[in-house]
Amino acid sequence: MNDMEHIMEVKGFNLTVLSGTKRCHKLYRKGGVIGAKLPYDYFYVGLPYSDTHDLYNIIQEKSKLEDVGIITGQHVGGKKRDFLHRQNIQFADKDNQLLVCDFDEYPLPDDIENHTLEAIEYVVKTALPKEFHDVSYVAQWSSSSGLKNLVKGKMEKDGFNCHMFFISDTVLTSKDIKERLFHKHLQSRVKGEEEAGVDGSMFQQIQICFISSEADIDETYVDLLAGIEKVQHVHKSVDQVPVKLRSVEAAKKNKQRTRKKVATLTGHKSMNNNDAEVLLSQLIEMDVVMVVCFRS
Repeated sequence: MNDMEHIMEVKGFNLTVLSGTKRCHKLYRKGGVIGAKLPYDYFYVGLPYSDTHDLYNIIQEKSKLEDVGIITGQHVGGKKRDFLHRQNIQFADKDNQLLVCDFDEYPLPDDIENHTLEAIEYVVKTALPKEFHDVSYVAQWSSSSGLKNLVKGKMEKDGFNCHMFFISDTVLTSKDIKERLFHKHLQSRVKGEEEAGVDGSMFQQIQICFISSEADIDETYVDLLAGIEKVQHVHKSVDQVPVKLRSVEAAKKNKQRTRKKVATLTGHKSMNNNDAEVLLSQLIEMDVVMVVCFRS
């Protein structure tokens, strides 16, 4: 019995895998990047797994395909495969124990060589809560991590670019993960308050983490990681993260601070905490370009 046949027989967690019906990946052409408009329709398959070894086997196998990604939402009807829209009404934010940690251009010290296990462990130790430090996980270098732009004569992306997948010992909602687990470890793009950390946008049940390993490049790029296995299983003595969440009350107070911060930036004071959080995330994505407009 091979690994994938073994996985199909395992009962435990469910991994939601989506394959785009149209191009989802970026094109690297003539020294530049051409983005892709994500399709509405995907082919969904739910794959069972019981531990990080199973998780590694699935990700390693699916990463060989184009336009494949993972979400943490669970199919509301319990189906194991279907063609469907990527919408909240299709995937519930429940029964999830997968933690997807996405790092984008996380800085490394000069004495740590990038694209090594040492680099991965450095980020685990410096960017994640201590409960993660001695736990097994799956790591995958992003498809653009090793790309060198020959036109510009430099790497396409700076720093550490990697996905890490952990299994928690507790069922968590996206809200729990963002507000009560990684609240001190999230990346900030607010001007003047930039801080490296975990990409918080991943903590939504239909947010896709694309896992296709090979970048679509022309002769103006070279992949320095070509021929190297980009998916790794880092095995340790504990297989699930012993999650420690901060209290609901503390999370509530933080949301109130967020509301006040948005009110200061925008001049709009009549909004609830959820609206404030959404607006702040939008401001961050726009690099707070609209702040002047709100104030005027």
